[in-house]
Amino acid sequence: MSIEFRGDNKYRFRVRKGGVPYSLNYFWDKKLSQEVGVYLNAYNNHLLEEFGNDSIGKIKKLKIVQFKNKKLKTHSPASVKLYLSIMAHTLSKGVEWELIAKNPCENVGVDVERKKNYTELLSAEGIAKLIVFINNESEVFKTIFTTAIGMGYRIGETIGLTVPVVDFEENSIDISTQLLRYNEDNHTKYETSKPKSPNSVRKSCMPNFVSSTLEAWIRNMKVTDLEQHLFVNPLPEEYKASAWRNVG
Repeated sequence: MSIEFRGDNKYRFRVRKGGVPYSLNYFWDKKLSQEVGVYLNAYNNHLLEEFGNDSIGKIKKLKIVQFKNKKLKTHSPASVKLYLSIMAHTLSKGVEWELIAKNPCENVGVDVERKKNYTELLSAEGIAKLIVFINNESEVFKTIFTTAIGMGYRIGETIGLTVPVVDFEENSIDISTQLLRYNEDNHTKYETSKPKSPNSVRKSCMPNFVSSTLEAWIRNMKVTDLEQHLFVNPLPEEYKASAWRNVG
């Protein structure tokens, strides 16, 4: 198993089985230069010194586990996890090319403990300062913040809320879309899309403080867009008058 530079911005990955070489060429892309560098470092400084002289069929899970344990003595768990991920991706090509029946690197994981340099996410003093800051902001900002923190919504889910999804009888909000912001020709534009994951489609119960805040906000709304978004800029230049509707 080897990876080598072939010139003309080309790298070649090679494996051999039964004396027959198998290879795949990769072309250098400036956009992928950082990723290529990560792969080259993993291969040249870690993987090849351990597995480079082995035929792909002789690489067994036990040796991969031994490699993992050896590296964990001198490298961080995150780095070792990266090496194993690259190894698993490499060996998946062997399965794809029918050189091996099963990927021996499959399910060889590394537990990466997240650093916890804090005792709490936000101190009581920090919360007090945040509340003071929010109370000095506009009503729309306070309503957005109250809804997001009270419901645990992502920003796209919050600003994507519409009047019909808020049910005051059941005291719930139905999340099935979010509003994404993107830049096109130096103009900020918005697009409605599905939530981040299938599990993000959900119906959530509203705490009383969220329900009363949204009820007051909707009651005092004058105009909204055709989709009836709760939080919209009332005077965007790109909208025509026909794109607006009265509330109520």
